[in-house]
Amino acid sequence: MQSFLNEYGLIAIFLCAIVENDIVFIMTGVVIHLGVVYPEAAFLACLAGALLHDSLWFWLGHARSESIRSSRIYRKLGPAVERLAARFGPWELLLSRFIYGTRNPSLVFWGTQKLSVARFLAIELTAFLIWGGALTGLGYFLSDRAQALIGGIGSVERFLLGALGVALLIYLGGRLLTRHEVKKHLLRPPGE
Repeated sequence: MQSFLNEYGLIAIFLCAIVENDIVFIMTGVVIHLGVVYPEAAFLACLAGALLHDSLWFWLGHARSESIRSSRIYRKLGPAVERLAARFGPWELLLSRFIYGTRNPSLVFWGTQKLSVARFLAIELTAFLIWGGALTGLGYFLSDRAQALIGGIGSVERFLLGALGVALLIYLGGRLLTRHEVKKHLLRPPGE
Protein backbone atom coordinates (compact mmCIF):
# COMPACT_ATOMS: atom_id res chain seq x y z
CA MET A 1 0.00 0.00 0.00
CA GLN A 2 2.75 2.44 0.91
CA SER A 3 4.59 1.82 -2.36
CA PHE A 4 1.32 2.40 -4.24
CA LEU A 5 0.81 5.70 -2.42
CA ASN A 6 4.44 6.66 -2.96
CA GLU A 7 4.14 6.04 -6.68
CA TYR A 8 0.57 7.15 -7.40
CA GLY A 9 -0.37 9.16 -4.30
CA LEU A 10 -0.82 12.57 -5.92
CA ILE A 11 -2.64 11.19 -8.95
CA ALA A 12 -4.90 9.10 -6.71
CA ILE A 13 -5.66 12.13 -4.53
CA PHE A 14 -6.43 14.25 -7.60
CA LEU A 15 -8.73 11.65 -9.20
CA CYS A 16 -10.55 10.85 -5.97
CA ALA A 17 -11.11 14.56 -5.26
CA ILE A 18 -12.89 14.88 -8.61
CA VAL A 19 -15.45 12.34 -7.38
CA GLU A 20 -15.87 13.24 -3.67
CA ASN A 21 -13.77 16.02 -2.28
CA ASP A 22 -14.78 16.29 1.39
CA ILE A 23 -13.66 12.78 2.32
CA VAL A 24 -10.57 13.09 0.14
CA PHE A 25 -9.48 16.27 1.94
CA ILE A 26 -9.69 14.30 5.21
CA MET A 27 -7.80 11.35 3.74
CA THR A 28 -5.18 13.74 2.36
CA GLY A 29 -4.53 14.87 5.92
CA VAL A 30 -4.07 11.24 6.93
CA VAL A 31 -1.54 10.46 4.18
CA ILE A 32 0.30 13.71 4.91
CA HIS A 33 0.58 12.65 8.54
CA LEU A 34 1.96 9.28 7.46
CA GLY A 35 4.67 11.09 5.52
CA VAL A 36 3.74 9.33 2.29
CA VAL A 37 3.32 12.55 0.28
CA TYR A 38 4.62 16.08 0.54
CA PRO A 39 2.02 18.24 2.31
CA GLU A 40 1.95 21.11 -0.19
CA ALA A 41 1.81 18.83 -3.23
CA ALA A 42 -0.91 16.64 -1.69
CA PHE A 43 -3.08 19.61 -0.75
CA LEU A 44 -2.64 21.14 -4.20
CA ALA A 45 -3.56 17.83 -5.89
CA CYS A 46 -6.70 17.60 -3.75
CA LEU A 47 -7.51 21.25 -4.39
CA ALA A 48 -7.09 20.82 -8.16
CA GLY A 49 -9.37 17.76 -8.24
CA ALA A 50 -12.02 19.43 -6.09
CA LEU A 51 -11.87 22.58 -8.21
CA LEU A 52 -12.32 20.52 -11.37
CA HIS A 53 -15.33 18.78 -9.79
CA ASP A 54 -16.98 22.06 -8.85
CA SER A 55 -16.11 23.70 -12.18
CA LEU A 56 -17.85 20.88 -14.05
CA TRP A 57 -21.06 21.45 -12.10
CA PHE A 58 -20.75 25.21 -12.60
CA TRP A 59 -20.18 24.74 -16.34
CA LEU A 60 -23.20 22.42 -16.54
CA GLY A 61 -25.37 25.16 -15.08
CA HIS A 62 -23.82 27.74 -17.38
CA ALA A 63 -24.23 25.66 -20.53
CA ARG A 64 -27.66 24.17 -19.82
CA SER A 65 -29.35 26.90 -17.80
CA GLU A 66 -32.76 26.74 -19.50
CA SER A 67 -33.20 22.96 -19.33
CA ILE A 68 -31.91 22.85 -15.75
CA ARG A 69 -34.32 25.52 -14.50
CA SER A 70 -37.24 23.49 -15.81
CA SER A 71 -36.01 20.17 -14.35
CA ARG A 72 -37.79 18.43 -11.49
CA ILE A 73 -34.64 18.36 -9.35
CA TYR A 74 -34.12 22.09 -9.72
CA ARG A 75 -37.74 22.79 -8.82
CA LYS A 76 -37.20 20.74 -5.66
CA LEU A 77 -33.79 22.09 -4.55
CA GLY A 78 -33.74 25.44 -6.35
CA PRO A 79 -35.91 27.40 -3.89
CA ALA A 80 -33.63 26.60 -0.94
CA VAL A 81 -30.54 27.60 -2.89
CA GLU A 82 -32.28 30.73 -4.22
CA ARG A 83 -33.21 31.81 -0.68
CA LEU A 84 -29.61 31.37 0.47
CA ALA A 85 -28.32 33.14 -2.66
CA ALA A 86 -30.69 36.07 -2.12
CA ARG A 87 -29.37 36.47 1.39
CA PHE A 88 -25.63 35.89 0.87
CA GLY A 89 -25.04 36.53 -2.83
CA PRO A 90 -22.29 34.52 -4.54
CA TRP A 91 -20.68 33.86 -1.16
CA GLU A 92 -23.46 31.33 -0.75
CA LEU A 93 -21.02 29.03 -2.58
CA LEU A 94 -18.85 29.07 0.55
CA LEU A 95 -21.84 28.59 2.84
CA SER A 96 -23.11 25.63 0.81
CA ARG A 97 -20.12 23.59 2.00
CA PHE A 98 -21.68 23.55 5.46
CA ILE A 99 -25.25 22.66 4.44
CA TYR A 100 -25.74 19.11 3.25
CA GLY A 101 -27.27 18.72 -0.17
CA THR A 102 -26.78 22.28 -1.37
CA ARG A 103 -23.23 22.32 -2.77
CA ASN A 104 -23.79 20.84 -6.24
CA PRO A 105 -27.17 22.56 -6.71
CA SER A 106 -25.47 25.83 -5.66
CA LEU A 107 -22.75 25.33 -8.24
CA VAL A 108 -25.36 24.69 -10.93
CA PHE A 109 -27.45 27.65 -9.74
CA TRP A 110 -24.56 30.10 -10.01
CA GLY A 111 -23.78 28.68 -13.43
CA THR A 112 -27.36 29.37 -14.52
CA GLN A 113 -27.00 32.90 -13.12
CA LYS A 114 -23.96 33.40 -15.37
CA LEU A 115 -21.68 34.34 -12.47
CA SER A 116 -18.36 35.42 -13.96
CA VAL A 117 -15.73 32.69 -14.11
CA ALA A 118 -13.17 34.91 -12.38
CA ARG A 119 -15.50 35.57 -9.43
CA PHE A 120 -16.51 31.92 -9.29
CA LEU A 121 -12.88 30.81 -9.14
CA ALA A 122 -12.00 33.41 -6.50
CA ILE A 123 -14.86 32.28 -4.24
CA GLU A 124 -14.11 28.61 -4.85
CA LEU A 125 -10.43 29.00 -4.02
CA THR A 126 -11.33 30.86 -0.84
CA ALA A 127 -13.81 28.13 0.09
CA PHE A 128 -11.29 25.38 -0.55
CA LEU A 129 -8.59 27.13 1.44
CA ILE A 130 -10.97 27.46 4.40
CA TRP A 131 -13.07 24.30 4.16
CA GLY A 132 -10.49 22.06 2.48
CA GLY A 133 -7.77 23.26 4.80
CA ALA A 134 -9.96 22.54 7.83
CA LEU A 135 -10.82 19.05 6.60
CA THR A 136 -7.19 18.27 5.76
CA GLY A 137 -6.19 19.44 9.23
CA LEU A 138 -8.94 17.28 10.72
CA GLY A 139 -7.61 14.24 8.86
CA TYR A 140 -4.10 15.02 10.02
CA PHE A 141 -5.28 15.48 13.62
CA LEU A 142 -7.47 12.36 13.62
CA SER A 143 -4.70 10.19 12.24
CA ASP A 144 -2.44 11.30 15.08
CA ARG A 145 -5.10 10.58 17.70
CA ALA A 146 -5.97 7.19 16.21
CA GLN A 147 -2.31 6.20 16.29
CA ALA A 148 -2.02 7.24 19.94
CA LEU A 149 -5.15 5.27 20.88
CA ILE A 150 -4.10 2.13 19.09
CA GLY A 151 -0.61 2.34 20.54
CA GLY A 152 1.28 2.27 17.29
CA ILE A 153 0.13 0.97 13.97
CA GLY A 154 1.91 -2.08 12.65
CA SER A 155 0.87 -1.62 9.04
CA VAL A 156 -0.14 1.29 6.89
CA GLU A 157 -3.07 -0.70 5.51
CA ARG A 158 -4.76 -1.11 8.91
CA PHE A 159 -4.15 2.49 9.73
CA LEU A 160 -5.65 3.78 6.48
CA LEU A 161 -8.64 1.51 6.91
CA GLY A 162 -9.22 2.86 10.41
CA ALA A 163 -8.82 6.46 9.25
CA LEU A 164 -11.25 5.83 6.43
CA GLY A 165 -13.72 4.41 8.93
CA VAL A 166 -13.43 7.49 11.15
CA ALA A 167 -13.80 9.82 8.16
CA LEU A 168 -16.82 7.89 6.95
CA LEU A 169 -18.47 8.09 10.38
CA ILE A 170 -17.88 11.85 10.53
CA TYR A 171 -19.25 12.30 7.02
CA LEU A 172 -22.37 10.17 7.65
CA GLY A 173 -22.94 11.85 11.02
CA GLY A 174 -22.79 15.25 9.37
CA ARG A 175 -25.24 14.15 6.70
CA LEU A 176 -27.70 12.88 9.29
CA LEU A 177 -27.45 16.03 11.40
CA THR A 178 -27.97 18.41 8.50
CA ARG A 179 -30.55 16.39 6.56
CA HIS A 180 -33.33 17.46 8.90
CA GLU A 181 -32.41 21.16 8.55
CA VAL A 182 -32.30 20.95 4.75
CA LYS A 183 -35.72 19.30 4.64
CA LYS A 184 -37.14 22.09 6.81
CA HIS A 185 -35.73 24.71 4.42
CA LEU A 186 -37.02 22.87 1.35
CA LEU A 187 -40.53 22.49 2.75
CA ARG A 188 -40.78 26.06 4.01
CA PRO A 189 -42.85 28.27 1.68
CA PRO A 190 -40.94 31.13 0.01
CA GLY A 191 -41.15 34.41 1.89
CA GLU A 192 -40.93 32.96 5.39
